[in-house]
Amino acid sequence: MKKLILAISLTLATLGGIVACNSTPKPQPQTQVLGQWHSIERPNQTAIKGIYYPKQSAQKLPLVINVHGGAFVGGSAQMIDAQSKRIGDNWGVAVYNLDYKLLTKLNFIVNADKYIQMQVDEVSDTVKYFKQNAQKYNIDPDKIILLGYSSGGYVVSASTLDLAKQGQSVWGQVIAYGFIKDALERYNALPAQSQKLTNTLFVFTEEKDFISEGIRPYYDALNQKGVNVSKIELPKAQHGFMEEISPQDGNEQAGYVVQAEQQIGEWIKGLK
Repeated sequence: MKKLILAISLTLATLGGIVACNSTPKPQPQTQVLGQWHSIERPNQTAIKGIYYPKQSAQKLPLVINVHGGAFVGGSAQMIDAQSKRIGDNWGVAVYNLDYKLLTKLNFIVNADKYIQMQVDEVSDTVKYFKQNAQKYNIDPDKIILLGYSSGGYVVSASTLDLAKQGQSVWGQVIAYGFIKDALERYNALPAQSQKLTNTLFVFTEEKDFISEGIRPYYDALNQKGVNVSKIELPKAQHGFMEEISPQDGNEQAGYVVQAEQQIGEWIKGLK
């Protein structure tokens, strides 16, 4: 039943401009980007690819791991390259823009849950890598923030839950118009002592965005459990606006990008 709901939800999402679920993603060439292409090797597993945006600082910096959306089957780190560089500059953080492995048509049809979990594991392993190598990158291992959009919001939330289950944590998670999938069920399955999760910020978009609205029960559950949870309400912002629109576009959605990025930056600066 869960797979049916997932398939229906993601198929409907394509009507809103997200990559179609019946298309097989093509590997993206590692073209010139504003950051640095980076690889994290893993024993007996494929390497994790991403774009890293370092910052010069005398102090150890927070790290934002940026996770694009695309219905689990589309998108790339390159599509949020300029955005990743911009938020790093404006927020005073280092950024790792994750280019996680996408589901193929066959993956999606045959065993979507298995391959989506592999995306979740990429995020968790990226967190562990930067914690273990914090000195090398001049980052604060206790100040790692996960930021994900749409399906990437689910990947971020599931990674945060998996890390909590393992007795590990991140400093914060930002779930922008995130897809809920089984996040609430995964949260409720955690032992009580693990349910006091990290600092969490939700970005909600227009009411007709059923993906964004669908994750509100997760926000409510965290709030009821006493998690330090906040939200940004942008009732006229469209799904995908933070990834697809540039502040320089000069339209209404561009204004919401500026507003969202400013508020997220202020939220990060206010974390304890």
